[in-house]
Amino acid sequence: MKLDEAALPLELTAIELCYLTDAINNFDHDEGEEEEQLDGFRPLARHLLLKLGSLFLQLVQPDALATGAATVYVTEPEAWLLRGKAKTTSMYAKEMVGVPLLRKLYNLLLRFQEAIPACCVLVDEPGEEEEGMKRERLAGWKYSEEYKGADRSPD
Repeated sequence: MKLDEAALPLELTAIELCYLTDAINNFDHDEGEEEEQLDGFRPLARHLLLKLGSLFLQLVQPDALATGAATVYVTEPEAWLLRGKAKTTSMYAKEMVGVPLLRKLYNLLLRFQEAIPACCVLVDEPGEEEEGMKRERLAGWKYSEEYKGADRSPD
């Protein structure tokens, strides 16, 4: 995890927190990282587990779960990892946690996406329309007056 990476708040109930701490294991990798990093090393999700663990100590007692919710700040890669663990049918202690948890996670992920300027969003595989627009922009730049003037050699 990068120290300057933005983190946003995620509010979790004790039951959601229990589900997530059980779903993530010590050898899960952060999501959103490059496949090959630093000679094949990919960061483990242990930092996220420590964040969740501090919340766990706050909300979960040996004989009872706290009511209400608590907030943890997660980065975008951590949010994607959490999303990968939640399913609509997820249950914990006979309580449905999947749909409420997914709604929280999707709202969080959308907030991360809103922070990215539109010019920086990448298209996985551009279609013909995008390719045509790129060619048009390149042709406009190539044949602009500034370009033509810079390309001329003196007579």
